[in-house]
Amino acid sequence: MTFAKYLILVKHSVPDILENVPAREWHLSENGRARARTVAGKLRIYRPEILFSSVEPKAQETAEILAEGLGLKFQTVDGLHEHDRNRSQF
Repeated sequence: MTFAKYLILVKHSVPDILENVPAREWHLSENGRARARTVAGKLRIYRPEILFSSVEPKAQETAEILAEGLGLKFQTVDGLHEHDRNRSQF
């Protein structure tokens, strides 16, 4: 039996938003961790083989939870981060 291959894109889960901390440094909230565990369960039917994450803490934490729930490892990759809000566009 053959299975279709999928590219599944998952946004990081719900972060703990800290007003004076840049978004790139946010971590997951308790709710975010719980929701990531739920997503891991739903992804099982697709039989993922590998997980990649940006280097941002909230993304790595999401990937770690998904990896644990799916029995996989994950790799961080530069350049997968959100919009770069640190540079002026002009």
